[in-house]
Amino acid sequence: MATEDTRPPGQKSGAHVTPPETRPDRQVLLNQLRDANEQLVVSSMRNQDLADQADASRAEAVTANRLKDEFLAVVSHEMRTPLNAVLGWARLLGGGQLDTMRTARAIETIERNTKAMARIIDDLLDISRLVGGNFRVDSQPVDLVAVIQGALDEVRLAAEVNSISLSFTCYEIPDPVGGDVLRLQ
Repeated sequence: MATEDTRPPGQKSGAHVTPPETRPDRQVLLNQLRDANEQLVVSSMRNQDLADQADASRAEAVTANRLKDEFLAVVSHEMRTPLNAVLGWARLLGGGQLDTMRTARAIETIERNTKAMARIIDDLLDISRLVGGNFRVDSQPVDLVAVIQGALDEVRLAAEVNSISLSFTCYEIPDPVGGDVLRLQ
């Protein structure tokens, strides 16, 4: 027995006709979905940028930490060398077994190495001031020949102990330049 088709003319079997009043609702929903999707994409891109920045900051921190460790190793070595000389000569002096000439040499060595350690400490303090933005240069006219001769005098004894001959020849006396005498030594 055949049933009578009660669908409006032109409608296919199984198709559903949306009433005209709900089509604008569908468009509103599509627009809202697009907006939400766009916000999701923007948020995802922002999160990726933040993750990239965090990775870069982490890499910088690792590098800074490694450089700090290397710096501390170098400073420790630079401090240990003169400190060992001071300690060794102080023990010899304390033993009372040195003659007058060796006692004078011990005192010179202790003084020279103490000055070397003081320069290292001053350099460390300068680095701290530089990082903190408080570094000050006392610029005044500097005689470069005198600075070079003073630097050579500082290391001459150590060079002679190691059979190294130091000499400086200046064929033309340069004009004074602006600089900080204490930091140039």
